[in-house]
Amino acid sequence: MATGALKPALDSVSGKLADFTFLKTQVQHILKRHRCGEGWTVQEVARITGWKEQCIAHWCDAGLIEHNLGSHSRGLSRIITPEALAAFQATHVQVSSLAKQLDTTSRSLVKKLDEKGIKTVGAFQDGKATRGLLVALSDLVKGLDDLLVPPVAEKSK
Repeated sequence: MATGALKPALDSVSGKLADFTFLKTQVQHILKRHRCGEGWTVQEVARITGWKEQCIAHWCDAGLIEHNLGSHSRGLSRIITPEALAAFQATHVQVSSLAKQLDTTSRSLVKKLDEKGIKTVGAFQDGKATRGLLVALSDLVKGLDDLLVPPVAEKSK
């Protein structure tokens, strides 16, 4: 309140502080910012992206998604800034998402990537299943080198 970040509603600007009213959305925004910092929790990133929470947490722990640790009543949480999420999405793609777009299975796609020498990262075992497979976009493009044929220059007359 001292900095002006939280202002009382216009109808309660005089009298005792305890009688002031504040916009709920403004209070929630300030509390969230102080609780988690400027970013999203793993759970919020999961809701935003549709990815599994355990995959996001693993990618954070593996150093693939930059994050900060924030504390709250239940312990520590990972806080991911919008910039960190954008940087991750600009450099990696989930194999499962790519497989869906190509109308194939992740297992089949991983085999094809491996045949081209393109390695996956970010995977972990979840029982018998392997989850969190990613491919670096730069590796994917490098693996396409044989498909990218430079144009033939036309001879001048």
